[in-house]
Amino acid sequence: MNCSRVLSMTNPALIDELKTLVEPGKVLTDADSLNAYGKDWTKHFAPAPSAIVFPKTIEQVQAIVRWANTHKVALVPSGGRTGLSAAAVAANARSNGVEIAFTDANLLDAPTDDTRFDVIFCRHVLSDLEPARRARVLDGLERRLVDDGCLFLGVDERPEGDSIAFRPVAGRPGLYVKAPAALRRAA
Repeated sequence: MNCSRVLSMTNPALIDELKTLVEPGKVLTDADSLNAYGKDWTKHFAPAPSAIVFPKTIEQVQAIVRWANTHKVALVPSGGRTGLSAAAVAANARSNGVEIAFTDANLLDAPTDDTRFDVIFCRHVLSDLEPARRARVLDGLERRLVDDGCLFLGVDERPEGDSIAFRPVAGRPGLYVKAPAALRRAA
């Protein structure tokens, strides 16, 4: 057991230092948040993170990773916490890791930068949206995807009727690429 790791995360100064790396209110340490954000749908393992942090930028993620490396703190990445494998659960009470939650985003919000992606995974999201919002999300995804990029949706989700920006890839359920009309519009 690495005692320095356990002792370091019980030091309030380390949590205070972590808080300087993100916006105010984006590091949670209260018991309810640690329990809610610390587990996935397995609900089998008792969560034991020391903090939950919500970075908003790549630079913040990089700063958190450097901080964790410097202080020998385990990091557990977390998305929607809907998995059933416990792969994103900080369950080892001896490690007292910090969970990085990549969930603080709203697909209906305008992007805050010009970042574009080669691949976007947006699985099992569109089916829960009303048609106007679904079209808005698809338009935003199309603008963030590079011209030869791929969009992965849930196999039961289809952008047809909500967007002309994407066409399905034959034989690959849930995989879409930009339609030629969208490429012409972008030019």
